[in-house]
Amino acid sequence: MDYCLNNNVNGFKSESSRSIAALEEIEGTWFVYNRPILVHEDCIEGMHFMGATLSIIILFNLALAHHLKAIASISTMNINMNLSMNTSEINKLLLQALQLYELAYQLRVDIIRYSDQHEQQQQQHPSSNNNNNSINNSQDISDTASLRLTMIIFNNLGDIHRITGNKRKHILCLQHLLSIIMYIVDSNIYSNTYSSTAGEYYDTPNSTKEMMDGFHQNVSAIMFGNDGYDNYNTSTKVYAQAA
Repeated sequence: MDYCLNNNVNGFKSESSRSIAALEEIEGTWFVYNRPILVHEDCIEGMHFMGATLSIIILFNLALAHHLKAIASISTMNINMNLSMNTSEINKLLLQALQLYELAYQLRVDIIRYSDQHEQQQQQHPSSNNNNNSINNSQDISDTASLRLTMIIFNNLGDIHRITGNKRKHILCLQHLLSIIMYIVDSNIYSNTYSSTAGEYYDTPNSTKEMMDGFHQNVSAIMFGNDGYDNYNTSTKVYAQAA
């Protein structure tokens, strides 16, 4: 994930400023996952303890709100033909969205790491299983839901890097998204991963077909060497052949 993250705030701002003048050329050409993650009604009514999963949902939804507000500002700027309009606000919104997406992903990684460590401890000390089962279960998200969330985050991170003109990180996000898609296909868990109810605690309500088509549209640029991506498709030829 590190290769796709933003570790240089000043670099982000300068790249974003340079690319603002070209924003009108990219509007509407990229699929963005644009629906908030919803907590299952049963969890709300049953007052289930969701642990860190709830924090992931909140972080993701905050990131999405900032991301979509930035896109709306770009659209307004294009309609008004005023390239100096709200540039600093757009940069700030995109940076905040980027950081929140990254926090949501990192928290998910931490949960997986904790679950793996806890499982190892259970295997080594079976007698301690009962004490910690409730904690472990409350934080568990199915593997397919985790993959779905990871795809969504990388897809939307790719959009932010594309808008801000960071072609290298944009391509890296696409490559990671493509690798996950191919893993899902090879593992024969395609339908489960794209189910909107894949999560134990939450729903991701974009329709299955809409999300599949959007992800495939985005990664097709590097799979087939579309304009502007022809120098980046060498490392992904294996995925294109597998598809």
